Parts: sequence; C-alpha cells; structure tokens
Amino acid sequence: MNEHATPTDADGIRAFFARFDGAFATFDGETIGARYAAPYLACRIDGTAESFPDAESIADYFQAVVDEYHSSGVRSCTHESLTIRRLAGPHVLATVTWHLWDSDEVEVVAWRESYVLTDDGRDLLIRSSVDHPP
Repeated sequence: MNEHATPTDADGIRAFFARFDGAFATFDGETIGARYAAPYLACRIDGTAESFPDAESIADYFQAVVDEYHSSGVRSCTHESLTIRRLAGPHVLATVTWHLWDSDEVEVVAWRESYVLTDDGRDLLIRSSVDHPP
C-alpha cells in the first residue's frame, strides 16, 4: 500500500485481497480467519447462512473449508474482477471472482463473492460475505 493509502482506499482494498491470496495458500484456518471480524456471517449460493460468533469458530470453519479444498486437489487461489462500492461509515462492499487451482494450474472451482469489509482502525476485516454463482 502506498504511504497515503488507507485501508478503505482502492489501493488498500486491492492489497487486502492480495494478502488474502497469500493467507489462503497457507491452508491454515486461523491465518485465514484472522481476516474476519466476529461475528461473521457467511451466506451461501444455496440460500443458507451461518453465523460465527468468535475468532475460534471462524478459524474452525475456515479450517474445514480449506481441508475440503485441499483434499479435492486445490493448491492455490487467485482473485480477479474486483469491484468496490463505498457504504456508510467504515464499510465497503467489495466483490471478487475467486479461482482455485490444482498443482498443475488447472482450475478446480470458481465463483464470485461479495464482502462487507470494515475498517477496524488498523486494517480491513470481513464482516459478512455472500457467494454468487460463477
């Protein structure tokens, strides 16, 4: 991030998602979960939703997610097509397309996801997310 950027500037949001790609590559639920605010609400494509009240439940959730991805051959992730909308106060709506890749760089799965990001005074955290069809 440049020296004048803030977490909710476009540069700050792009940097947040670049760091997210790196966090995903660890396949560690706690590392990934550290990018989320508690409570966190996950809304899925099928219309179901789940709320996670604290950092431990968020980390456990993401550990289960990345364990499933890893067992299906996923080894990395990238994002593209970032769109950003300012919301009230410290909130931003950001939408990206995710691509999960195997070790041969063949795409395993892709989808679009929207995030409500909040500035906690140090960085951005994800407050909620909504999955979209690819």
